[in-house]
Amino acid sequence: MFATYAEMRKSALDNLTIIASLAREKGNAEIEGRASSAIEKLESNRFHLVVLGQFKRGKTTLINALLGADLLPTAVVPLTSIITMIRYGPKSGATVFFNDGKSKEITLDELPFYITERENPNNAKDVKHVEISHPSSYLADGLVLVDTPGVGSLYRHNTEVAYNFLPSADAAIFVLAVDPPLTEAEGEYLKEIKEYVPKIFFVLNKVDYLNGRDREESLAFSRRAIEAALGKNEIRLYPLAARPALEAKLAGDLEALEKSGLPQLERELSEFLTGSRGKIALAAAACRGKDVASELKGLLALERRAAEMSVRELQDKIEAFESSLVQILQDKEDALHILKGEMDRLIQTVEQDLESFKIAQVSLLRERIPAFAKDKMNLSARALVKEIETFVVETLTGAFDVWRMQEEVKIAALFEKILQRFTTQVNEVIARIRELSAGLFDIKLEGFVEVESLTTESNFYYKFGKDRMLLAIEPSSFLSLLPGSIGRRLVLDRALKDVREEVDRNCGRVRWDFQERSHKSFLSFRYSFEEKVEATVQAIRRALEYALSQKDKSEEEVKRVLAALEDQYRRVEECRRSFLAIEEWASSEN
Repeated sequence: MFATYAEMRKSALDNLTIIASLAREKGNAEIEGRASSAIEKLESNRFHLVVLGQFKRGKTTLINALLGADLLPTAVVPLTSIITMIRYGPKSGATVFFNDGKSKEITLDELPFYITERENPNNAKDVKHVEISHPSSYLADGLVLVDTPGVGSLYRHNTEVAYNFLPSADAAIFVLAVDPPLTEAEGEYLKEIKEYVPKIFFVLNKVDYLNGRDREESLAFSRRAIEAALGKNEIRLYPLAARPALEAKLAGDLEALEKSGLPQLERELSEFLTGSRGKIALAAAACRGKDVASELKGLLALERRAAEMSVRELQDKIEAFESSLVQILQDKEDALHILKGEMDRLIQTVEQDLESFKIAQVSLLRERIPAFAKDKMNLSARALVKEIETFVVETLTGAFDVWRMQEEVKIAALFEKILQRFTTQVNEVIARIRELSAGLFDIKLEGFVEVESLTTESNFYYKFGKDRMLLAIEPSSFLSLLPGSIGRRLVLDRALKDVREEVDRNCGRVRWDFQERSHKSFLSFRYSFEEKVEATVQAIRRALEYALSQKDKSEEEVKRVLAALEDQYRRVEECRRSFLAIEEWASSEN
């Protein structure tokens, strides 16, 4: 008899509950938390359908069309800058969640003040994400539609936000458009998406811009480009006119709606969401369960082996573990010290690049200021001061903006290489702790969580949002009080002399910006490093200390302890095998 989805889901929840209960019994809050989180997600049946793509492809309009409501704001400029999640609720409303842990309920009319680039530039309000509740049947049964910032715009931080949400996506709608067709940036984005998202629906939007023949050529070109980027054939691409689709839904015009192409996409989405969707979520839960079960199994094996030893032997092993651990932890501190030095050298690179930039800008401004002022010498000294100050501000702001974008790309690449190297060292430290324990107690420790990659959380781009620098130009207003040509000549001379000071001042501000953000990135990495190592050490210590505490028990009591450990080990192994079977079933069904 073939297993059903409901049976497999119940099995996963039952086994996750067993793991969470055993972890709580063993005092391991970290494993218990991970198991409980997997339970909560599977029980709530949450499913993140994420809308992705380059800026101005019509992602937000598509979401509005799917919901049949003008829910999210749209505009003719790159707009969405914050992850926006729309879930079912009995009435429409929104909650803003901030990075400091606070939240705030707002009306839908207030959404633009928090999620748009215009009203919240570079996320100055420190918003983590926004959740919207909406009474749409489309969102029933746990579906969450997620609007993401577009990649590839001049707002680099928007690209980073979109990239960083990928691990949370259960499925995606990738939106392209006919104006223009697939770009190089979109091709690179697709390569990232396929590593994280198990199911992708491809939409070619704005097909209403083209006639029949041009539309078919655009579809064929985009399909070939997607297939080349993904390295696979027979990609399904849905032609769509999102704006007309939304208008048709709002007007109740079924003929226009069918012509827009939206119903075809909706039918395919519905079939997926009522079928494959559950299996994808189940496979993810089984994978998480398998990991925590393996980790708990390793700790139980350690505890069981320790319980079998004599007091003297166990004390010797614990002493040997702590003695060897000292050197490992010292190596960890040394690695962090070296990392700090690497970060300092990174800032030295910025300083060297700034010096070259400074020389070029001073020279350029000293050439351009007289040329700019030449046609304005008929102005009063006061008016000339204002004109020159405005010119310098605009010129330097533009130059600094371009330089910072280029420098961030360069420094981010260097930073990522550094973190990749030190992430490897984190894993090596944890592996050495694991091997130390396994070697001393002659066991195999399975499933200890290692740091995979901290570049997402400690990514240099992520810390270096593209703030517009407000240049600190000192007014020379006293010169404007001088008479006629003398005042104008002195204004020009003073402006030429002040050029280096103005460039120096703002180079200093840029340097401070880079330094502060790199320091935050270092602290974030250090915290994660310390947390992972400490969790590993404490889990092993708890197992050994518990075994030692049982040594004053009677022989009968020790037998009961060993029997209990054996039973726990068996149950965890059964759970692990069940998770493997569930994962295999769910994967084979997709």
